[in-house]
Amino acid sequence: MLSRSMSKGFTTVELMVTIILVGILSTMFIVAFKSSIFNLLNLQTDATASLTLNSQVNRISTVLRGATDITSADNNELVLYSYF
Repeated sequence: MLSRSMSKGFTTVELMVTIILVGILSTMFIVAFKSSIFNLLNLQTDATASLTLNSQVNRISTVLRGATDITSADNNELVLYSYF
């Protein structure tokens, strides 16, 4: 029988213990930082919505700056002639 000093590699038990420990640590990490990850995803969603709104406001302000004549103005409607 070979002694431990002459054998190379890992035993199946050592590999299984390592895989189990990595699984347990991964699970603990996911549980601990789950709320932080969800908060980050919500912030990214809010930032995307804010960026979209900002681009729409910029487009509207560009049109309004180029307005030459207001044809009609009602409560929810504005008709005007504009150049870009």
